[in-house]
Amino acid sequence: MRFWFCTSITFEKIKMKLLALNIFLLLSIIASAQTSSSNLSYSVIELHLDEGSLYEYEGDEAYSAILIDPAEECEFEIIQENQYFRIKASPYVIDEHLPESFIFLSKSKPAFSIVANQDIDFKLHFYDGFAPIQISHPANKKTADCDSVEAIDQSVWRAGLPEPVPGRTEVEVKHCIIHHSAGSNSVTDYTAAVRAIYILHTETNGWDDIGYNYVIAQNGDLYKGRDPLGAADQDNIQGAHFCSKNSGTMGICLLGNYMETAPSEATISTLKQVLAWKLYKEGLDTYEAYPHPNASSDVLGTVAFHRDGCSTVCPGDSVVLLEEELLFDVHYDLNECRGISGIQEKQLEPLSFYPNPAHEVLSFSGTKVQSILEIRNSLGQAQSYLFDQASQSVSLELTNGVYYIETQLAGGTRSMHKFIIVN
Repeated sequence: MRFWFCTSITFEKIKMKLLALNIFLLLSIIASAQTSSSNLSYSVIELHLDEGSLYEYEGDEAYSAILIDPAEECEFEIIQENQYFRIKASPYVIDEHLPESFIFLSKSKPAFSIVANQDIDFKLHFYDGFAPIQISHPANKKTADCDSVEAIDQSVWRAGLPEPVPGRTEVEVKHCIIHHSAGSNSVTDYTAAVRAIYILHTETNGWDDIGYNYVIAQNGDLYKGRDPLGAADQDNIQGAHFCSKNSGTMGICLLGNYMETAPSEATISTLKQVLAWKLYKEGLDTYEAYPHPNASSDVLGTVAFHRDGCSTVCPGDSVVLLEEELLFDVHYDLNECRGISGIQEKQLEPLSFYPNPAHEVLSFSGTKVQSILEIRNSLGQAQSYLFDQASQSVSLELTNGVYYIETQLAGGTRSMHKFIIVN
């Protein structure tokens, strides 16, 4: 492993012109990696950077991910594969979050550079998650929406890594929790990314296994996560992903950072299939909610986001913006599984309603609403209403909260929307 340090470099000079390194003093050192176990897939070194100085890794060995663990909160600039990005890193705390400072790397271009905006001591964790074998990717084809999705088994993607620690808890799942891995969106070796998360969870965190029940790659591949080890079905094993409130949950992680970038169609397609299959299997409905020790309310939806119960932005704003379409499509697939007819087209119509939040009246514009099929609260309980087709409005006497309205539009198409009541 070969490392370089460069002093007296300002943040902006690093950002604008890395080729100017020859005008600075270079110090080459050989640092021996201190492995936390006999497993060579994980190593840690301790470093110090002066403000504005450069740490550059140019080793021959490729790593699939690194974790920057500073002694105190610090802003770093990372240069990798001609990409420049800035992160704010805090001392690493073992929890279910994948921190912003956990960064995926490319095998073809293992070099990277780090600059700090202050004098800082930090640990640099290295993860070698590159698979020693070629992974065969499943077709992800199903005969029906109620069938399980073909997934890459742990015995395949985990090959060559230490086995997980035995000891599993079977749970009755009422909530499917959606996450994203954060980090970089440029990674194309998805198996290496899954393996790096496994090493982070088991070696750095000291957990028995990877925290998620499933991981979905950007190409739509589904990976089996926490190994049930014969204790129960894959989807009914308690994981570690929901801020220590994992009972009754199944964790699904989407590889990628979706704060500003939208997930791929392949990712969302697989996510919808997994959700429809799981809800059908458990006899749950898309818009139901059940009691759960949730951070913001007493109940949690059958389909929920990490941020719904924990202090985090996960799974990213771009995923949350897809909530209405995601729930609608999963609801449709569930109806298909259960043989419920009457939906002629599977699409969202250009229907809008106002105001939202509402008080006593909700009005529609755009596509004409023929009838209101139902209005339910966050617990899935039906609510009373009075619909006036002529004025395209519905009168409500509801308490404060979140509600879901299903309408039937022209041609028999159904549309599902969420609204809020504030009195």
